[in-house]
Amino acid sequence: MRDIILIGMPGCGKSTLGRGIAKKLGREFVDTDIEIERSERRCIPEIFKNRGEKYFRECETQILKKLLGNNYVIATGGGIILKDENVKLMRESGAYILFIDRPPENIVGDVRTSNRPLLASGAERIFGLYKERYEKYVAACDERVLNDKDAKDAIKKIEKLLEKI
Repeated sequence: MRDIILIGMPGCGKSTLGRGIAKKLGREFVDTDIEIERSERRCIPEIFKNRGEKYFRECETQILKKLLGNNYVIATGGGIILKDENVKLMRESGAYILFIDRPPENIVGDVRTSNRPLLASGAERIFGLYKERYEKYVAACDERVLNDKDAKDAIKKIEKLLEKI
């Protein structure tokens, strides 16, 4: 069995969909952001404020290394693909990488941004990040899953993709 890794923008549904898929598959679900907070004993906005994004990205890589190869369903932080090392680690592990593609207008409409450091500046930032990162998500994934409706719809799409592997 392979790890199933969900990548995509903050607020695209990785955690929600990951929990749903893990439950259906009888696998453990892990979220890299939650694991970072546990490891650092502080929340992500505090890590960004006190240590900066570079430090956070290093933590993200270390957590990813610990999680890979355990047959998990893993929801990653939105910026995990910013470090080539992370993409390489995921690829070399044999993980099945799904890009959860939620249109930025949907993210703006239903995501609370106050606890997300890179989205706190508002809608323009979300659209900008989407434009900056889109090609990286596409290049890193095995499959793209459009999440433009509800979670049940996206989970059904993922289940169909998983039947192929």
